[in-house]
Amino acid sequence: MPSLPTPPSASTLLSQLGRCTRHKNSLFPPAVISPPFYSSSIRRYHIQQRPHSGLFSPLAARNRTLATRKVTVTHSSPRLGAIARQLSSTPALQGKMAPIDMEGVEKYDYIVIGGGSGGSGGARRAAGWYKAKTLIVENGRSGGTCVNVGCVPKKMTWNFGSINEHLEHAKHYGYDVPKNIKYDYGYFKRTRDATIERLNGIYERNWNREGIDLVKGTAKFVEPKVLEIDLMDGSGKKMVTAPHILIAVGGYPIVPDIPGAEHGITSDGFFEMEELPPKLAVVGAGYIAVELAGVMNAVGVETHMFIRGDTFLRKFDPMIQETMTKRYEATGMHLHRGYTGMKKIELLSPGKGAEKRLKLTFDDGSEMEVNELLWAIGRAPAVTKLGLKEIGVKQKESGHIIVDEFQNTSVDGIYALGDVTGQAELTPGT
Repeated sequence: MPSLPTPPSASTLLSQLGRCTRHKNSLFPPAVISPPFYSSSIRRYHIQQRPHSGLFSPLAARNRTLATRKVTVTHSSPRLGAIARQLSSTPALQGKMAPIDMEGVEKYDYIVIGGGSGGSGGARRAAGWYKAKTLIVENGRSGGTCVNVGCVPKKMTWNFGSINEHLEHAKHYGYDVPKNIKYDYGYFKRTRDATIERLNGIYERNWNREGIDLVKGTAKFVEPKVLEIDLMDGSGKKMVTAPHILIAVGGYPIVPDIPGAEHGITSDGFFEMEELPPKLAVVGAGYIAVELAGVMNAVGVETHMFIRGDTFLRKFDPMIQETMTKRYEATGMHLHRGYTGMKKIELLSPGKGAEKRLKLTFDDGSEMEVNELLWAIGRAPAVTKLGLKEIGVKQKESGHIIVDEFQNTSVDGIYALGDVTGQAELTPGT
């Protein structure tokens, strides 16, 4: 067996590691270094040139280079280990967190918290392109918001509503379509649920094919590079560590802090309805509120929208606001302007569809009875259980994680991506 190369001197290693960690926390410096190159984890790396269509953080090098990790490890010594720990630690946190016994802690190259579009894309590139030992931690259904309670079910529901509208207009094109055609919403929901489950399976099979581990549970930082996972199957906790951790946990819909607010539903609960309510109140003026209210109105649900201003979609172009608002009213939408809030919500009778009855009491003292109440007043980042403050990750007042243009947070080796950063809530192809 050939002998391993002699490790560089401490001064040489410090220089190499310094070049590694100063450039936006990237794993490699912008210039190609002749092999062997020692990373901050004292592993031996080689760098090869290959066109790269954009930056992949954190494992991609700058200047369109691609890195390939070799599994061999150079000499280890207490002195080199101490140097690495000194460079990779966060000085501001030293002494604030209890030391972790690393025995029994499973080691990875890259850990992703969240199995949505951003997390899945990051994990697959790390494992596929860079052969990194990768773990995804997910505390819900695989695929994230888009697959489970966003883009996919919403588009299917929009098609469900648009078909009804097309049938109503068909007579203008010579079709003899009977009036009041009935639909089976339960059948549609089962079809939609089956589609989502199929996509959940596709995500997980893709991860398995690329050698990515999946752990179902809720992750919390106990050190900047160590996670404690509360396993969903109730079997206990699992400890994992990696030099690079991506936070891609997404967000959740906001519910106001008023008495009885829990009797309503959010956009998540909207897709769990098994029967449509005869009368629906929608609070919100953003695109989620507009989309879901429009679908319900299209299939014959008496829909009431409560908005603060004269128009909805206030973040859109004024022409879009005015045109859409007028169009909705023309199609029978009940639009309540000048909404200032509710005092309380009372559950008059539980149940599904027409059986459920709610009494809404507004700030001005007026009341309304409906069969369902949909809160669509915004979303918040799902960060409360991550322990970010304890490890020094900076956040905005809204809770969104602050990142630079390369998705780096304020802590070396920790990155954030997607809705949790408060940027455009889009789902690119992954």
